[in-house]
Amino acid sequence: MFISDFKSNYINLDKKFKILLIVFFLLPLSLIVGPATLEPLLFTSSLIGIYLLYKNVIKFKFNFIIYILILLYLVSVISSLLSNDIFFSLRSSLPLIRFFLTIIVIYYLIENNEWILKYFFFYIVILLSFVLIDASIQTLFGYNLLFLKSKSNYLITGFFGEEKVLGRYLMVLMSLTIGLYFSIFNRIININYFTLLIIFVNSILIFTSERLSMFYGFIIIFFYIIYLSKINSKKYLLLLLIPIFIYLSFYKYSSENFFYNKIKDTFKQITDYNSHIHFYSKEHENFAYTSIELFKEKPIIGIGPKNFRNECDKIKKKYIESSNCSTHPHHNFFQILSEVGIIGCVIYLIIFLSLLKLLIKNLLSQNKKKIALIFFLLPTIFYINPILPSGNIFNNWNMMMGLITIPFYLIFNKKNEI
Repeated sequence: MFISDFKSNYINLDKKFKILLIVFFLLPLSLIVGPATLEPLLFTSSLIGIYLLYKNVIKFKFNFIIYILILLYLVSVISSLLSNDIFFSLRSSLPLIRFFLTIIVIYYLIENNEWILKYFFFYIVILLSFVLIDASIQTLFGYNLLFLKSKSNYLITGFFGEEKVLGRYLMVLMSLTIGLYFSIFNRIININYFTLLIIFVNSILIFTSERLSMFYGFIIIFFYIIYLSKINSKKYLLLLLIPIFIYLSFYKYSSENFFYNKIKDTFKQITDYNSHIHFYSKEHENFAYTSIELFKEKPIIGIGPKNFRNECDKIKKKYIESSNCSTHPHHNFFQILSEVGIIGCVIYLIIFLSLLKLLIKNLLSQNKKKIALIFFLLPTIFYINPILPSGNIFNNWNMMMGLITIPFYLIFNKKNEI
């Protein structure tokens, strides 16, 4: 009945919606498979977006955030054009418009076909469960369903192979799933099973060895339990003890003391055996110092997106024993500062503060559905976080993971306002 209803609805769609629906459902899967599938999907959605905007089919309401995003895009492109390696930088900055167009067409698709949301929710739950099962098999037996070997007993990557991004993927999908669950359904159903799934995700994050994903995952589950106690029963606050118990158990009793050593190493990197407080580590401090020196060379517009890797070797290291060169500075603020200059940095901070303001506004709302919108904002806030270490902010995979929840925020925010 469920599948037949979906098939019936799909058949009745216009051709453009059929294509967009396929793109929409393939996007979360393409983030596992890789660029070979992600790029064609982004290209397809961008072409459709350009066509629909040209034909004035999409009536998109421009506001302050949209204008500021367009301004950041233009500044990035100009920065590339004025950089020492124009074409290399342009290959990164110019195609950024794909993500903006993809968000627009997904919003347009859902706005005109709200029946898709429920099917997409169950699809995401199935996909999340499948990735979890695969990760669990790799944790227990050392190999996953594709016979990919784990790096160690406590470092699993699942379907992602050599890439240590499983934790990030699980964390984002967990937040998206929670947001959809509370936004779509008016009546809370199967909440105990759903809660077990969320706790299971958080437990698997420990084995990915991704410290930031573990930290962000804990924030998400903290908000989840607080929200659950607010809309259902205060007894759910006791669930806060479960993730704390899991983390403490791994800290104290895990074989080889893996989790303990991970935390210990983190403090060693920051404190340098209590002799000096570093900006996360000597290497991170080197990257930050190099970024500042590069910023001084072109303070207004920066050295150009993705050009840190091309320019960093000409800067003298702060700490000789640690590298100051990489594909990016491993910190969003310093990457934007060096690559897009003070103009890009100011715009970037305005966007971050605007999202933070939206988060607090929804968190303090008396409307339960409005509060649930925070789970669509959290992955984007984590993605552009200017405080903690990060991946490459201009990386396609990172950007898609950071923006994939935004269309849902826009849709449900509009519904709640109506």
